[in-house]
Amino acid sequence: MSHMKRMSSPRTWPVPRKGTKYLTSPYPGKVMELSMPLNLVLRDLLKIALTRKEVRIMLHNKDILVDGIVMTSEKFPVGLFDVLSIPKIKKNYRLIVNELRRIDLEEIADADTKTMVCKVIGKKSLTDKKTQINLFNGRNVLSEMKVKTNDSVVIDLAKGSVLKHLALKEGAKIFVIGGSHLGQKGTVEKMEETQAIVKSSGESFPLKLENIYVLA
Repeated sequence: MSHMKRMSSPRTWPVPRKGTKYLTSPYPGKVMELSMPLNLVLRDLLKIALTRKEVRIMLHNKDILVDGIVMTSEKFPVGLFDVLSIPKIKKNYRLIVNELRRIDLEEIADADTKTMVCKVIGKKSLTDKKTQINLFNGRNVLSEMKVKTNDSVVIDLAKGSVLKHLALKEGAKIFVIGGSHLGQKGTVEKMEETQAIVKSSGESFPLKLENIYVLA
């Protein structure tokens, strides 16, 4: 499906409920509530394009990079913590969800575009003693590090290698990716079997492990 009805778009998308009937539908592969098609990111979030045609021109000219890769499709889903770079204007952004539970962009320095923190959603042992780590953003990487599902890893975007392991444990700095606390940052106070107690803005509350994204 190339388009979706505006009224049925995720509530995290910062687009008006009224307007043209249809919006660009992203390619599958990422959580729709935590990603947006590149067309809408450039037009509605950054506002560096007024029309879909202008977006297509920028993509044709290879002006837009996501995680260091030149983008050619307006339907590519820019996901949570992905890095959007526009070399011609020397600007870099990271896609986030703010505390209003809306997708947003934060400007970052060149040095911050080299790596990305990714949540581990699964893993598979291989015959050469390495582990295939399946990540929240759809990536798969090979590593000898011992990680657990719901931990995070720091990825070198250029090499596709794991630089650091961030365990989900007491004291970990986390970001909430689901539920009523979506978009909040906090600290893990206590680990339990299927959930963790997290403290954010002076309030403590339980969270399912699947809704926790370790940042540090």
